[in-house]
Amino acid sequence: MERDIFGRLLAIAVEQKVNIEYCLSFPLAPIPPALFSCSGEMLKTDKSTLSKQLTSKIVSENPGEIDVEIIDGFYYMYQIGSTLPQTFGKLAESILIKLCAKKAQE
Repeated sequence: MERDIFGRLLAIAVEQKVNIEYCLSFPLAPIPPALFSCSGEMLKTDKSTLSKQLTSKIVSENPGEIDVEIIDGFYYMYQIGSTLPQTFGKLAESILIKLCAKKAQE
């Protein structure tokens, strides 16, 4: 770190009428002190530190009932077969109609 940075800032402030209060609202360091040590080495933490902090506050429960249906879009395209619509919009509409026609489990 530069030892003379405060003195240089004061000299410039006297000569050029710089707002010293505004200048001192920023860190007087050539590198951000929040990210680097005084010797210039980058401050590091374990990569898993954030993950451990976040997961320690989570209470997870397994769902009581799983109700999932996996839909294979290529199967619906296969069902359309040779009558494949000319536009993507028509294809999407055709697949949506087939999906909405399915009976839901009660």
